[in-house]
Amino acid sequence: HGAIEGVEARVVVIAVGDDQLDDDEPEDIVRGVAAIIERVRYEHPGSDVVLVSGLRRPDSEELRLERTAAFNRGLVRLARDPNVHFVDVDGSHLSAAGYQRWSDALLPLLEVIEELVPERAHRRLLEIEGTSRE
Repeated sequence: HGAIEGVEARVVVIAVGDDQLDDDEPEDIVRGVAAIIERVRYEHPGSDVVLVSGLRRPDSEELRLERTAAFNRGLVRLARDPNVHFVDVDGSHLSAAGYQRWSDALLPLLEVIEELVPERAHRRLLEIEGTSRE
C-alpha cells in the first residue's frame, strides 16, 4: 500500500492482524508476508525485518489455534534469512499489558540489530531467539 515508500528504514516490523487467519489459509498469508519482505528488500536493501507472531488468543477454538500455529511455523521458516527475525508474543492480548509484552519482546531484538559489531550482534540474536540459523 506504499507504506514504506519515501521513508528510510533500518528495521521494518511486520505484524499481521490475527483476524486475517479467519479468512485466509495460513500458507497464503505466509506467502503474502514473503512478498512484503521482498518489497522491503527492494525498497530498503540491507534492512532487517522483524516478524511478529500471530496471536494465540486464549478463547480461540482448536481450529483457530491450529491455524495460528501453522502461520507462526511459516514465519519461523521465513526467519531463516539472517536479516529476518521472528518474535513470539504468544498470549499477548491487545491491552496495556499485552502491548507491554510486545515491547518487552521487541526491544532487546531491536537493540541487537542496532549494534555496530555485526558478529557480536549475530551471536546475541541467536541467544535471544534461542535458535540456530545453520
